[in-house]
Amino acid sequence: MPSCNNFITARYRDQDDLDLALTQGGLALDILSNAATPLNVEIGFRHTPCARALNVLGDPARVARGLREVSRDDGGFLGVLLQRVGHTLWSQRGRQQVIRPGEIIVWHGRQSLDFRMPERFRKLCLLVPIERFDAVLPDSELHVGAYFKAGTNLANLLGACLVTLADNVLTSDDDPADAAVEVTLDMLGAALTKNKESPDENPRTSLFERIRSFIEKRLDDPDMSPSTIARAHSISVRYLHLLFSERGVTVGGWIRLRRLAQCRVALTDARRERSITEIAMKWGFSDAAHFSRSFKAAFGISPNAFRRARTSAPGAVRQP
Repeated sequence: MPSCNNFITARYRDQDDLDLALTQGGLALDILSNAATPLNVEIGFRHTPCARALNVLGDPARVARGLREVSRDDGGFLGVLLQRVGHTLWSQRGRQQVIRPGEIIVWHGRQSLDFRMPERFRKLCLLVPIERFDAVLPDSELHVGAYFKAGTNLANLLGACLVTLADNVLTSDDDPADAAVEVTLDMLGAALTKNKESPDENPRTSLFERIRSFIEKRLDDPDMSPSTIARAHSISVRYLHLLFSERGVTVGGWIRLRRLAQCRVALTDARRERSITEIAMKWGFSDAAHFSRSFKAAFGISPNAFRRARTSAPGAVRQP
């Protein structure tokens, strides 16, 4: 990251020029052009040792990030977006949020995303390296998607700090911005901690639910592992294990129990169209003997005995 403290601002009407400037500023974006709305964006850049800041003002526009853009800037940062004028439709990992004036959202540099600005807009974006964010708030990646709604005390307080940073600190070369950015990040960490305490806005719970749904849809994939799950959600394996350990189970144990539950349902089918081995293979078990031992350990009965008992009992198929 550049160590330069100088504030640089410029207006862009050419897509290639803007693309180059953004990339040099550490944020690669796919600028989705619209012939009906010529490009007209003004951006102020400021680099400090602990964050990069972009003041952005412009006419309606749309930008996105995908694998190509992440490969150009690594994406090893969290973005903090403060909407000041107009509104932005933010989309990331299947989640959407309308960001209105005075509202703040946290996003991840390694996850694909889409920003749509349908009207003239103004915003501030801080790009904070993940390791710097972790120094303020451990497990910072679990706060991706954290949202501060306009009018709430936390949004008002944090927004006022970010507005001062955008309008006074970042635009002045008289006083280094490093200390002010450090204080802002500390305040952000405190606000995220309080935000997490609200059960309706707990990012850790939301992330766990998304991961649980992801696992449920892929129980028949024998190659599913903690590393593939973590990669799909742009978090580390350590974060993934932390999420599950808080619920008293391991990642592997959760996957195994959910697969066993599906096998248990399949074994109640009185038609017996599939053998026990076929059922086990269908739900991600690659070894029949291992499946049998795991099934008995979980339910106290072998798969063979369970099938005989259930398929011979009246109503067993209807009540697996």
